[in-house]
Amino acid sequence: MPSRRLPAFARLRAASLAPLSLLVLATAACRREPPPPIVVISVDTLRADRLPAYGYRQGATPALDRLARDSVVFDAAYTHYPLTLPAHVSAFTGLLPPNHGVRDNVGYPLDAAAHPPIQQRLAAAGWATGGFVSSFVLRKETGFAAGFGSWDEPAAPARGAPMDSAQRAATATLAPALDWLGRREEGPFFLFFHLYEPHAPYTPPEPFAARHADPYDGEVEAADAAIGTLIERLRAEGLYDRAVVVLMSDHGEGLGDHGELQHGVFLYRSTLRVALMVKLPGQRRAGERVARPVGLVDLAPTLARLARVDPGAGLDGRDLLAPDPDGESARGLYAETYYPRLHFGWSDLAAMIEPRWYFIRGPQPELFDLDADPGLARDVLAANRGEYARLRRRVEEIDRPLAEPQGVDEETAQRLAALGYLSAGNRTADLDLPDPKTQRHLLAGIEAGLSAFWAGRDAEAARHFETVLAANPSMADIWAYLARAHDRRGDKRAGLAAWERVLELSGGMGTVALTVGEHYLELGNPEQAARLADGERHGAHAPGQLE
Repeated sequence: MPSRRLPAFARLRAASLAPLSLLVLATAACRREPPPPIVVISVDTLRADRLPAYGYRQGATPALDRLARDSVVFDAAYTHYPLTLPAHVSAFTGLLPPNHGVRDNVGYPLDAAAHPPIQQRLAAAGWATGGFVSSFVLRKETGFAAGFGSWDEPAAPARGAPMDSAQRAATATLAPALDWLGRREEGPFFLFFHLYEPHAPYTPPEPFAARHADPYDGEVEAADAAIGTLIERLRAEGLYDRAVVVLMSDHGEGLGDHGELQHGVFLYRSTLRVALMVKLPGQRRAGERVARPVGLVDLAPTLARLARVDPGAGLDGRDLLAPDPDGESARGLYAETYYPRLHFGWSDLAAMIEPRWYFIRGPQPELFDLDADPGLARDVLAANRGEYARLRRRVEEIDRPLAEPQGVDEETAQRLAALGYLSAGNRTADLDLPDPKTQRHLLAGIEAGLSAFWAGRDAEAARHFETVLAANPSMADIWAYLARAHDRRGDKRAGLAAWERVLELSGGMGTVALTVGEHYLELGNPEQAARLADGERHGAHAPGQLE
């Protein structure tokens, strides 16, 4: 009877093919598995170095501590713009601000048809998409909501309303997010949850206020509690282990560093370094720390790969989780701010950040050595002229001229003012504008005035604004704040005088002209209101005097 044993070569070949067969089967199974749910949690204005996960010893964030242990944590993550809207647009489109065109919180909406954000790509691939935000800054009209099948934002506040009416607590945003999570149909989903704590003013609720000497830390803990509730819900529904969960902040907060209490004006690490964690399905790579610089612009292509959708062509971002190829760790990260130029008549700034060098372009450029000086306390530009020239060229290769902002109606401007965002807009030509560093004394007065304005102390706010304007009378936005402070006090005559300065400095902005006309009507001068309306129709404005 012939032997049933295979020849030695055949047995060897079969043995060698067995692992390959298993690999093919495993690969096919992976292809059949649905993509993981994706949850992106964005904590507005959160400094990375105010989290225990990044070494802070005074904070209390148990939910984020646990998430960090399950995640890949990026120790040198940076935003590309220290304002809410441009930063989020970069994170979700994978494009730098000069390329997506959103260069401020107001006046620069996203063209989602030209630059589709990640949620739009996911929706086109059949994903359920839900966005839940806590601030009027990310309102639907900005274009950021494109691609979200479900969208929930704070109700628009009334004109002149206090700051807290233009935002909502994380718990108020969490409620519709959890409702959507429970009602969604089976299939892949993308959930975006945005929290406005710890944005100024820092007024944490109890019990968080009583636990912290610094109210900023109290707001961080309040945000952590809401995040913990969301994560526990994901666990309860069996979603957490198989989900991608991202924790990000859009920008940091000055907290007095470099003479900036809040954010938007300067480009130091206090406002550009952000928290970034990515928890993978099954907690793969849990506890891994990535030291190389990465940017929020890298989030969109990373999520696209994890979701198995086309990320699009020409992105500035790169996959956060891909191996670091040779030279990748030396990649420079670009950041910018046109906030001081658009709102104060000061120079814009741009930055290039590398593992060692931190360069800030401006009328008085600065260069810092991160290896020796991570706090950016000592400018070493004079001793490193070659590095300065190289980094300046890198910035100039990316930066693009600023487009003219689109008009913002006064009602929207009032609502953004309630959040502390300036919006009248100086018509500033390309002149020799002062470096914001030389204007820190004025910035302190502006921030003091804004704090008083948000708190409803309008007489105090007006005094601060008048002091600032005496030194720099060309700040249209500060005149607008002064006008609103007078209006809320019931002093319409003083309000009119300030609004007329806004009209002049803004180049006759039509929405400001309407506000001036309303004041004339309220003060019993319909003739001047009519003349102003006629000027609006003919594109000319001539502020008049009350009789």
